[in-house]
Amino acid sequence: MPSRILILILGIILTGTVSARNIPEDKRVEIDKFLALTGASQLTNLMANALTRQILQPLEQKYGPVDPAMIQVIFSEAKTIMYEEFTLNNKLNDIFYDLYDEYFTSDQMKELVRFYSSPTGKIAQRGMQDISQRSMVEAKKHATTLGPKIQQRLVDRLDKIGLVWEQAEAEK
Repeated sequence: MPSRILILILGIILTGTVSARNIPEDKRVEIDKFLALTGASQLTNLMANALTRQILQPLEQKYGPVDPAMIQVIFSEAKTIMYEEFTLNNKLNDIFYDLYDEYFTSDQMKELVRFYSSPTGKIAQRGMQDISQRSMVEAKKHATTLGPKIQQRLVDRLDKIGLVWEQAEAEK
């Protein structure tokens, strides 16, 4: 779940579409409870990791492997900035308030909190995180086997295109 939320938040950040709605206090309380139950506080670390990877990728392409100490400095700065911008300024809460206000009523938020507070909800949350992570690993593994299939289909299609082209050239 945090990875999907991270993608959504990064999309909002990049497009600058946060609105600051007037959300009733009781609904904000339920959203806060839900965020605590679902581990949304981990998102600043996830975002810092993603930002660090974005910074490191061009550096590694240009200069080769980056010293681990430099990686730690970059991550530390990214984490600090994420904390300052999203936690201290309450930007993360503002984003979540707007999103959950848009998608759920107060009663639905209460139901979500009730479910995620239950033993089954806690198991579901742990399971969903594991399922999301493992499904990405398994999908990547499977995708690596698809190269030969893609290559053969491209060869077949290009051969057909070549035949059509050769026939068109012959008719000229």
